[in-house]
Amino acid sequence: VLLYSVFMTCVAAVEAGQRPAHRYQGQYLQTLLALSMGAWLLIIYAALVVLQLRPLWDAQSIIPVLGMLLGNATSGVSVG
Repeated sequence: VLLYSVFMTCVAAVEAGQRPAHRYQGQYLQTLLALSMGAWLLIIYAALVVLQLRPLWDAQSIIPVLGMLLGNATSGVSVG
């Protein structure tokens, strides 16, 4: 689950970095950091506090919720 989640985050960062018309050096790294910090902190909070998952790596819950978070974050990063 962790490896697949990292892969999803990298793909989302590449997608968000390719959308703007103007690009600059280091944009991919900044996009990757912005997406990963926001999405990963929120998914950890949601898994521990809101969903109360046991075990924490339950793929049926983590992967769809992380996909929704990354999809929304990709749109937000590419617009703003």
